[in-house]
Amino acid sequence: MKIKEISVKSIRLGDHRPINKRKLAAISESMREIGLKTPITVRQKKNGALVLIAGQHRLEAAKRLGWKEIDCFIVKGANVNARLWTVAENLHRADLQPLEQANSLKEWERLLKKRANGVQDAQPGGRQPHDKGVSSTAKALGMSREKVRRLRRIGSISKDVQAAANKAGLGSNKEALAKIGKEKTQKAQLEQVRQLSKAKEPSRHQDERREKNWMKRLNRAFQKATSFRREWRDASVPARLEFIKKVLKPTKNSDSWL
Repeated sequence: MKIKEISVKSIRLGDHRPINKRKLAAISESMREIGLKTPITVRQKKNGALVLIAGQHRLEAAKRLGWKEIDCFIVKGANVNARLWTVAENLHRADLQPLEQANSLKEWERLLKKRANGVQDAQPGGRQPHDKGVSSTAKALGMSREKVRRLRRIGSISKDVQAAANKAGLGSNKEALAKIGKEKTQKAQLEQVRQLSKAKEPSRHQDERREKNWMKRLNRAFQKATSFRREWRDASVPARLEFIKKVLKPTKNSDSWL
């Protein structure tokens, strides 16, 4: 694929998740300071229309910065290939919840089967239609085999049970979701949700009280740090990220601190 400068206004949005405002702010600041380091990816349809595959936040940042054009990788191929590319990128998003990730993996494997049954072009990233097992899926997506197995179990949960799990506060608990996914029937899955929710109730209240106490302590400390608050407010997003990385040294993605 070649990189081309394409008019920002000419690119249509496909099926993408909602914009993360915090992530958009960080990307916008980065693009303002150092430009676009990774081109977005678009698919060119037979009628010449360009549809976004990957890079929704980068494209939105370009619009907000008033850019007229943006660097793009242009993919010419089947719609299934384009969707595979989008789903594969979404699977590695840090803000994706376990249920969302499991459903994305389920869609990715469904699309692979659909493409294997038709005459399609080569899949982006070198993945092949015969990749059906855990090992091949893990290798293709850069995941561990255990993670693929867990996501498959979670992906087996019915939509109604997923809704019940979210309502019970279990939507972000991958261990609990994996247990629910082991059950073979919807009735058994719903019962597992009820049991896990019941067991979670006391600890949830304890966690809430603990979080409130920590919030009060952090707020008191922050309010006393007058000079730090002033410097933090005036610093750019890249500078804040660098401070978080080198001084606070978080174990998760740095942008989750902003």
